[in-house]
Amino acid sequence: MRQLPGGIVEPAIDLRRRVGTLRIEFDGMAAALLRGHAPGDHRSEQDEGKATGVRHRGSFPFAPVGRNSSAAQACYAASMAVSLHVALVAPEIHWNTGNAGRSCLAAGAQLHLIRPLGFSLADRRVRRAGLDYWPRVAPVVWDEWNQFEAQLPELGSPFFFSADAERSYWEVDFPERCVLIFGSEARGLPAALRQKSHPSQLRLPIADPELRSLNLSTSIGIALYEVLRQRREREAERQSES
Repeated sequence: MRQLPGGIVEPAIDLRRRVGTLRIEFDGMAAALLRGHAPGDHRSEQDEGKATGVRHRGSFPFAPVGRNSSAAQACYAASMAVSLHVALVAPEIHWNTGNAGRSCLAAGAQLHLIRPLGFSLADRRVRRAGLDYWPRVAPVVWDEWNQFEAQLPELGSPFFFSADAERSYWEVDFPERCVLIFGSEARGLPAALRQKSHPSQLRLPIADPELRSLNLSTSIGIALYEVLRQRREREAERQSES
């Protein structure tokens, strides 16, 4: 896996083009595999990929990891080329996932979804939240946490966001390769994962002590753009020193 440049301006544009090319290839392969699947046909997430291992809703592809298909492998290769990742563990609300996908696309990040999901990715409300950009989000879907965790060393340094964390995200210098991990809307990160990830947990400061948490997609947007802000500052410092 090649080392990506540290800047976020031209390098980010070049990287997005590279990932976009892979996703276009993925979309075409998925369409060929599922020829005859009517875009208006409402199937469950499980039914979508029984025959091929690749899900496709009209122009909306997503790749379940671990399936033996060239389309899934193309999408997975695209995700590995990105230096910023967002992972949702057992998300429950479709429009939060759609909003998160749109934010990831805007920030040049890859979205990962870890089952179980509280909705079907065929739900039109997911795509509605992502607007007409949703087909290019192409989230990578993992069957379970352990499967995703095994790939973390390749993806980047993990940071777990929790309302119970002691350390603020303002106290962290995010590295060039990092993974921002969020739990479900109702329960947050699973208890076992919170205990295991304690040293890497971060919280978003909240002034009102009676406010339990922020909206999931709002939290994702805040975290993403803090990473981009830090990258921009580091790039400005490098340029001033040269």
